[in-house]
Amino acid sequence: APEELPMLMPMEDTKVYPSPAKLGDAITIEVPALNDVVAVRILDIQGRLISNLTPAETTEVSLADWEPGLYIVQTVRQQMVSTVQFSVE
Repeated sequence: APEELPMLMPMEDTKVYPSPAKLGDAITIEVPALNDVVAVRILDIQGRLISNLTPAETTEVSLADWEPGLYIVQTVRQQMVSTVQFSVE
């Protein structure tokens, strides 16, 4: 039998807003279909871990001590990893 590959089907996925976000404000991260989410992380554009979040349907993250630039929210599920970019100015 052929080996089963992780499913990469389009699905409603993580939303981050506002983007661009203003320094000192907060972003909201919405993660649908939470039951198979293993981790939610924020990385900088170089891939360095900025924040490890507890997976939740809605999370607010303060940008008080952040640098301006591009960031990535990585949602790790049992079968796939998805990423969403946002910017801070």
